[in-house]
Amino acid sequence: MLLDDFIRFLRIKKVKKYIPKNIVLCDLGCGPSAYLLNLLKTKIEKGVGIDKKIKQTFKENLKLINFNIQKQIPLPDKSVDYLTMLAVLEHLDYPEQVLKECWRILKNKGYLIITVPSPIADPILNFLAYKLKLIEKEELDDHKHYFYVKKLKKILNEAGFQILKIKKFELGFNIFILAIKQ
Repeated sequence: MLLDDFIRFLRIKKVKKYIPKNIVLCDLGCGPSAYLLNLLKTKIEKGVGIDKKIKQTFKENLKLINFNIQKQIPLPDKSVDYLTMLAVLEHLDYPEQVLKECWRILKNKGYLIITVPSPIADPILNFLAYKLKLIEKEELDDHKHYFYVKKLKKILNEAGFQILKIKKFELGFNIFILAIKQ
């Protein structure tokens, strides 16, 4: 839906300035079109997208893997410079387990970039989905968690990450996190 695409655009706009050139980038939950990776493919050395809805597997310097990230992530230890999860963590049954897997596949001093909706977004998203029908109900129904900043800090620290930046954006409805593997 149009509003979903616009919200995704805002998330990507927030994130892409933190991605440097010539790195290996993994986008977990990249979606069927791997939009972020395709946008950055001329900037990055290699991109890996993992999502259970992937349709194709290779495209230039991008490798796309059809896989459910709630299981072990199918990448070797310390193989990624940057890892992104944009509006993904809230869909996971066991986000703490997936964050530990992120730590495993990131190189030492590798960066993790996450966006999640804040708890105050829930009633607004429900209104947009069920009353106005401007966003996909299925995606919203799949939300298993809403995270307060305090909880995000706790689970990231427990997974071995040091938070460099945590900030609300989109009028406080979303949270941006930049963290580094300690």
